[in-house]
Amino acid sequence: MVQIVFDHSESATAKAVALPASTIHRMITGAIAEPRSSKLTRIADALGVPAAWLRGEQSTHEAMGAEPGFTEPQWLLRCYASARQREDRQEIEQLPADEQLVGRAIAALRLVPGEDGFPLRAVVDLLNRWPLAAPQRVHVERQFADLETALIRLARTRPEDVLQSLVIAPAKDEV
Repeated sequence: MVQIVFDHSESATAKAVALPASTIHRMITGAIAEPRSSKLTRIADALGVPAAWLRGEQSTHEAMGAEPGFTEPQWLLRCYASARQREDRQEIEQLPADEQLVGRAIAALRLVPGEDGFPLRAVVDLLNRWPLAAPQRVHVERQFADLETALIRLARTRPEDVLQSLVIAPAKDEV
């Protein structure tokens, strides 16, 4: 997770899971050999991964379950993006009907390559030129996950702006 999702940044990981960076460092280096179960559960929830996977009791393939089409980096990015989007997606469901429609349309958007219905086919073709674990490819996929999360946040916090941006202005010659 630290390598793929947080680009090797222990401090970014610590911020995401609301723990001191020193604690994350000690966990990674093995100085904390057996973290408390409650702490691992909290970390797993914040990262969107199963606690059993985080503890090493479950393989990545088992943890993926119904999503075996992803590479491990894509799965990790999708897990974390989903965890970050959880609250926004729940709030979109509570919006008034006209705002909810736009919010749901944006919430249905998936920008992490590998996801069914990924809208940018040319991007996938370009990404497929890199090996699955190439740092450049993971970096681009991380950027897509961040963009997707930002769009969903926008749909929740500013649905009226999203509605206005979707209205197509008439061409000058039609006015």
